[in-house]
Parts: sequence; structure tokens; C-alpha cells
Amino acid sequence: MRFILSILITLITLSAVSRPDNKAVKQLKADIISAKANIKAKKDLEKTEQMVRKHLADSAYHDDTSLHMLLCDVLKQAYEVGNEKMYLKQNVDTTCLMKTCQRMFVAYDTLDSLATNKKDKNAQHYVRKMAMYLNPIQQNLYKGGLYFMRKGDNLEAYRCFDVYSVNEKDKKRNDRMADVMAVSMAVRLDSLPLVLKHAERAMNDSVYGEHALAMACTMCRNHYDGENYLRLLNEGYQTFPNSTFFYPRLIDHYIMVGKTAVADSLADDALRRDSLNPVFLYGKQDVLVQMGEYSKSLEYGEKAIALNPNLATPYYNIGYVYYQRAEKAIKKSRKPYRQRLHNAQEQYRLCLPYMEKYRAMRPDDIGRWRPILYDAYLNLNMGKEFVELKNNQ
Repeated sequence: MRFILSILITLITLSAVSRPDNKAVKQLKADIISAKANIKAKKDLEKTEQMVRKHLADSAYHDDTSLHMLLCDVLKQAYEVGNEKMYLKQNVDTTCLMKTCQRMFVAYDTLDSLATNKKDKNAQHYVRKMAMYLNPIQQNLYKGGLYFMRKGDNLEAYRCFDVYSVNEKDKKRNDRMADVMAVSMAVRLDSLPLVLKHAERAMNDSVYGEHALAMACTMCRNHYDGENYLRLLNEGYQTFPNSTFFYPRLIDHYIMVGKTAVADSLADDALRRDSLNPVFLYGKQDVLVQMGEYSKSLEYGEKAIALNPNLATPYYNIGYVYYQRAEKAIKKSRKPYRQRLHNAQEQYRLCLPYMEKYRAMRPDDIGRWRPILYDAYLNLNMGKEFVELKNNQ
């Protein structure tokens, strides 16, 4: 008997918690009447919006489609009031209007999901009607993103581009500029989750897709997200095989984690597809350098330079190989020092034009070229160059 009483008490308690009291219900009804009156009178719309949101924050009404429809009505009226003022060239808070537009689309998207999930025919009818109103003005979301971007408000800019991309139903699949801009704003906000949300759609943009995906990869690397970094690099390589960004970094990644065999296999696969691609050639060169197969690496490097003399990495790799050979020659203790120095100097001379070219192309990469040129100038008795390098540390 005590057990049954305990269950009854629990059920009564839960019922009391889940159901709003009569006072709260009366207040809700009064607020709904007030909200509808304000919408009709076009007054106190900001306060009305906050009032409706307050009720939606209550777990009892969080999924109430009628309240969500009311929120859409409030925002629609607020947007129309502001838009009318702008049309009549009256004073209007542009920032406020843009934010209202963004919130209106968010409210619509939320209602759309609820109406579908709950199979609410009345709400679904309202959503279709609302869509007819929103479709012609969705471009204003994109304009809002640009507006906030110019103001330096990256968060609001992101929100506009984010919502626009969701509602971009009439756009071609290869035009994903809103996602590109969302990625760009998310990078400025240093938010990896927001970057990842748009990265794969952004990569489909016919103009800036490669750049957007490269930004996403860089964010993954900077945030030490190795799994997504590798995944996006692979997607980038498959989508943009001729890019100078994805393939080389994919090779570098496998080399860095000790998977040289995987890197070598990837390089061979790439060259089978295009044996005259200079990026693929210097990727193979990178692998061969790591494997210590210097003679072969020189061949691939020279081929890459012949096909595209504007690629910096092949110059570094070739210079590095000659530098390694010079270091090896100087350390051969069985030979007299003069002979060792002579042999080393031959390799340093071969190294110089390539490493100096790399320095000219990548002056900021001082940590790579400076130690090698320092040793080369020193061992070749190039006093002027040595002093210049030493004084410009």
C-alpha cells in the first residue's frame, strides 16, 4: 500500500511540475492578446519579441508551434516597419534592421523544423506562406553579412552568412559564396566548429572553394585537430588535385607522422594520373629526400623546376641534398682535411644557386635557408656574403 501511495505522490508531483499553473496560463493568454494587438498597431515590437521569447524559454511551451508563429509575426512586422522607413528615406537603425532580418529567418527555420517533426498541418501551411514572403528578400541576409563585415562585427556577419546559406535553396550547387564567407568569418572568430560547419559546402564554390577549404585545413592544424586536418586535406587533394596546397601538405603530414611508405604510395598514385604535374613531382621529391634517395630526388626536383620554375620547394630540396652531401664529405675522417674540404666545397657550390633562389622566393623562411647558406658561405670563403648574412640575423 505504501508503495502504491509513493507512486501516486510521484505522479501527482510530476504532473504539477510539467503543467503550468492557472496564473501562468492566464498570463500567457493575456500576453498573446497583447502581442497580437502590438503587431497590428506596429508598436512596442522589440518588447513584444522579448515577451514571446520569454514564454518560449519555458520548457512547457518550447515546442509550441503557435508561439513560434507568433514570434515570426512579430519579427516580420518589425522588419517591415524598418524596411518601410528605409524606403521612405526616414531615419532607421540599419544595424537593428539587419539583425531583425537575421532573427526572422532563424525563427522561420526553427518553425519549419518543428512543423515537420510534429506534422502540424496548420504550422506547415503557415511555413509555406512565410516562405513565399522570405524568398524574395533572402538576399538581404547576404547584404547584411557584408554590412557587418565592413563594420568589423564578425559574429553578426557570420550569423547572416550562416542563415543565408541554410536558406539558399534557389542557388546553383557550385555557387556557395555564403558558405565561403561564413568560413572566412569563422576563421576571424577563431572558431573551429563554425569553420567545419561550412567547410565542405564552401569547397563546392566554383571560384573560392579551394581557398575556403585551405582556410579550414589551416584552422584544423592550428587547433591540433589532426583527424579533421587529414580528412579535409584528402578531400582537397581529390577535389583540387593540381592545387599547391593540399597534396604537398598531405605528403608532409604522412612524412611527419612516420608514414613514409604511405606518402610514397600517394606520390606514385598522383604521378600515375599526371606524370608532368610539377606539384606531384616535387611531392615525390620530398619523399625521396626523406628516404635518403638523394640522386633520384634530384631528378624529380629538376623536372619540377623545368615545368614550373615558380615553385619554391624544389629549389630548397635540391639545395638541401647538396648541403647534406657537403656535410658528409667534410666528415669523412679517413681522407686528409684539404681533400675533404675540396669535396665539400664542390657540393656547396652546387647547393648555392638553389638555396639562394629559395631565399629570394621565401625570405621569411629564414629558419630553413639561413643555416645552410651560413655554412656554405663560410666554407667557400665568401666573406662579403657571410658578413651580410651574419649581420642580418
